[in-house]
Order: sequence, then C-alpha cells, then structure tokens
Amino acid sequence: MSIHIDVQIADEITPLLRQLQAKLSGSQMTSAMRSIGIGIAALTKRAFDDPSLRPEQWPAKKDGSTATLRRKGMLWRSPRVTSAAANQVTVGSDRPYAGIHQLGYSGQVQVPSHTRRGNVSVRAHTRSLTMLPRPFFPVAPDGTPTAHAQQTIREVLAAHLRLRS
Repeated sequence: MSIHIDVQIADEITPLLRQLQAKLSGSQMTSAMRSIGIGIAALTKRAFDDPSLRPEQWPAKKDGSTATLRRKGMLWRSPRVTSAAANQVTVGSDRPYAGIHQLGYSGQVQVPSHTRRGNVSVRAHTRSLTMLPRPFFPVAPDGTPTAHAQQTIREVLAAHLRLRS
C-alpha cells in the first residue's frame, strides 16, 4: 500500500515549497522530498502509540479491547519512503494488509483449505469480512494530510531552506 500526499494545495506549505524549488537543483529537491517522506514515515509509526496523531480514532476490537495493530510489529515497522522525485514523495508499506487497516474492507474473502488445531480439516471456501478502518498514515479520508503531517512537512521544508540560506 502506498499513500500519495499532494502538497500543491493553497496553504502555508506551497510558498515554502516554491522557495525551495527556486534555490535547489532537481537532485537537491529529490533529497528534500525524501526528507519529507522520512518525516511522514516517522509520524506514521508514532501514530500506532499516540492516538492524537491518527486521522481518526480506531474502533475497539470485537472483544471491546483497544486496537493496537501490533501482533508481530511488521505493520508498525513497514512505513517507509517507497519513491522520491524532485516534485513528489511516496510513503508506503510493503504489508499487503496495510490498505485494509487504513481504509477498511467489506466483502468476500477466499479462505484456503487448512487444518485447525485438533486435526480438523477445513475445505476452501469464501466468507464475508467487514473490517472497520484503523488509519495510521497521517492522511484524512479525503486524501488531505492531517495537521500533524502538514506541520512535519513545513518543518522539513523550513530546515532545508535554512540550510540553503
């Protein structure tokens, strides 16, 4: 799963981005965009432990306990910069289930044949699955970066501008 953040919106980020573009070469802009991505990936990881960083609150698990999205920590470790160029950065996850946690899911899933504990054989079948979203990437459902993500982007751009002044 990859999340694309479009920072070409009329806000406080765009002027900083234009200032930086005027001062940097293409490869230097790619470096700045990669820095933004690293900041967003770090923010994403912090959201697993800090509910205030999430775009929306996570629903409780079926048993009523608090959702953590951590079994082995693979999803938590997965956010990273997947690509960077002079005009964009993509932060994503290599976990195939990341999108289901971020966006939710409702539909049929294929269950392969398997053996349950106690040597009970189960044939392959389909079943209904509804999973409510538990977003951890700092992007609102409409694709807008959260306030924390926008702050991270502003801080990274300001730091790159200070380095080039």
